[in-house]
Amino acid sequence: MLGFHRIANKEARKLPLDRDNYICGETPCITLRAILRNLEIRPGDLFIDLGCGRGMTVYYARLLFDMKARGYDLIATFILKARLINCFLQISDVEFIEDTILNADLGDARVVYIVPTTYSPDFFEEVNKKLLEVPAGSYIVSVSRPLQEEHYELIRKEIHLYSWGRSPVYYHVRKS
Repeated sequence: MLGFHRIANKEARKLPLDRDNYICGETPCITLRAILRNLEIRPGDLFIDLGCGRGMTVYYARLLFDMKARGYDLIATFILKARLINCFLQISDVEFIEDTILNADLGDARVVYIVPTTYSPDFFEEVNKKLLEVPAGSYIVSVSRPLQEEHYELIRKEIHLYSWGRSPVYYHVRKS
């Protein structure tokens, strides 16, 4: 079992949600680059990764697209590793927050990235409600599962490669 899977499995036992909500994988740099190229974004826009793990997507968005970037994860070891990486790299405009994604501050997001592949139906419903805080006109990119259509316009669907294999990627725009 890979290191980050072992960490997630061990720490998830102590966390408040079903362990299946903490199954993890990573988004390759070339996958995130392909995804973000499909969006109308500008330098300084805010990218938020809900469930950022070790923070690689946060760094990719910051370095490849000059976006401000923030990651949320409830697994303390992942947030610690993400912060330690930044101690060495000294990259500005990145932030890592140890908290549930249901407490994330989404009010200034331009792009929200989420991988709800293994979320329980109840938790996915809570996440859909949380995403209503994203400003109208902002993007929400969801891997494996689309969001509720009444609140989000699905503008594109593609298949991309991930650490666990190929998955559908849904591009949404938050409706007014």
